[in-house]
Formats: sequence, structure tokens, C-alpha cells
Amino acid sequence: PQIQRTFMQKIGSGFVNFTQNIQDATTPANDADVQEVVVKQSALPALLSLAADYPVNFFVKLTGTLVIAIFLMASGDLFYEKLVRVLPTLTDKKNALYIVHDVEREVSTYLLTITAINAGLGFAVAVSFQLLGMPTPYLWALLAFVLNFIPYIGPIAGTALSGLVSIVVFDSLGYALLAPLAYAVCIGIETQFVLPQVLSRRLQLNSVAILLALAFGAWVWGIVGIVVAVPVLVTFRVFCSHLESLTAVGEFLSESSNGSIERTEQTVAGGKT
Repeated sequence: PQIQRTFMQKIGSGFVNFTQNIQDATTPANDADVQEVVVKQSALPALLSLAADYPVNFFVKLTGTLVIAIFLMASGDLFYEKLVRVLPTLTDKKNALYIVHDVEREVSTYLLTITAINAGLGFAVAVSFQLLGMPTPYLWALLAFVLNFIPYIGPIAGTALSGLVSIVVFDSLGYALLAPLAYAVCIGIETQFVLPQVLSRRLQLNSVAILLALAFGAWVWGIVGIVVAVPVLVTFRVFCSHLESLTAVGEFLSESSNGSIERTEQTVAGGKT
């Protein structure tokens, strides 16, 4: 709230001066019959108030998600037993259990890898902001850790928020730009170098598929849907890789591979099958 008030005071004073200049320029000094131009108050306070109320809905949904997760974990192997019981043949039972365990293993690996990478990113952001003099760098580390679970949107939101707060904290605009620049550099190193090297090719996804999953998750569950959209997409991607009828769908969801395209071109040119 204190940062919001300070930001609104700075923006508000500049906006008042701007509107006063417009009124002075559009109101003739010797003609009282001319209609005065009045600029209405900015809608920015209303938007900030709406943004302040949204975390309440977010935590309500998050609580519901955690309760469901606790009940699912408490159920143990109940769903495995039901799955084995309803399938007709022994082959179907074995294949189903193999798919379920494989999905569980690979998605767990994905989540563990992303969590470790995000923790490292949060540490880098905290160190950078500590050196720059940003307030509460440990909270920025937590924010970077959480936001980076949301591809594309999370890093942009973190950079924008760090820029907003740095403008409030620092008097010099040039120095204030160092915080969002440092945040963007950390994100760039993570996405361009660390993530491709650590995450396996099997679990990397198509960028368009990720954006569509984020849009669908936001439409269905809001912020919670955005957070869980990519893990759900990874689950579906791994599931498709085990079913022959869904192999084409899984291929569209996976990341492009220039090497495979070159090998295909060489095979066609050589007349091989």
C-alpha cells in the first residue's frame, strides 16, 4: 500500500500538471462563451484497487486446490486399483499402469527441474537487487521464484513490477532502470542457456502450445489456471507419446528439432524409407 500511494502521488502530480496545461491551452483568455475542456480523472486508481482485491480470489482458489491435492494424496493407490479393476484384459492393465507410472515419473522430473531452476533464478535476483539497493530483496527472490513457473507472462510481469517499484524508490530514472534490466538479464540467462541445457528434449514444448494452454488456463481458473497450465500440458504431452493414436498430437505439442528435419531431408534425398 505504501508503494502504491507513493507511485500514485508521483503519477498524479504529473497528470495534474498535464491536464492543467491542456486546459490552459484550450481555454481562450478573452472569450468566456467558449466551452471549457475538462479532462476527467484517470482510471488508474480503480485498476490498482481491482488488482489489490484479486489476491483474495487467488488464495481462495489456491486453498481449494491444496485441499483437493491433500485428498488425492490421502487416497493412496485407490485410483491405480480402480484403473486395474475396470480394464478388461491383462495387457490393457499392464499398459495402463506403465503409462501412469511413466507420466508420474517424467512430470515429477519436470517439476523438480523447474523448481530447482526457479530457486536459482530467485537467488540471482536477490543478489542483484541487494547490490542495487532495492528494498526487501528476499521478497523479490520469492516473487521471481513463483512468477517463473508461468512462461512468458511471469517474466514480463516480474520485470514490469521491478521497474514500477524502482521508479518509486530511486529518484534518478536512469538508476531506476537498472533493477528491471538486472531482472531481465537473469531471466534471459535462465531461458536461453540454463533451461535448454538442463531440461530434456522430451519434456520441451511448443511455444504456441504453451501460449494456448496459458490462455485456456486463465479462462477456466484465472491465475491458478495459468500456474498449472504448463504441468498439465506436460502431462498430456507425455501421455500422447505412449498412445499410438495420439502420437501426432504429441509431435505437434513438442518443440521443433532442426536436426530431425535435416535427417528427414537427407533420407528423402537418398531415396530411403
